Amino acid sequence: EVSSLREVGGSLSVSAPQLETLGLPNLERVGAVSLAGSALSTVDLTGLEVVGGDLVVTAPALEALELPALQEVGRDLS
Repeated sequence: EVSSLREVGGSLSVSAPQLETLGLPNLERVGAVSLAGSALSTVDLTGLEVVGGDLVVTAPALEALELPALQEVGRDLS
C-alpha cells in the first residue's frame, strides 16, 4: 500500500485533479516531490525528513500541509 511507503530514491510526482487528501505519513526520504491538484486540500507528509531536490506543491484549495519532521530540502520549496 502506498501509505506505508518509506523511501523513494527518485522523484515522487502526483497529479490528480479530483484528489482531495494525500496521505503518505510514513515517507521519510525522497529525491524530489511534485504534487498538483485543483481539489487537493490536505497533504499529510508527517514523517518526511529529507527531500534531496525540489518540493513543489501546486494546489489552490490547499488548507493543510503537514511537514513537522522536515529537516532538509536540497533545492527549491514552493
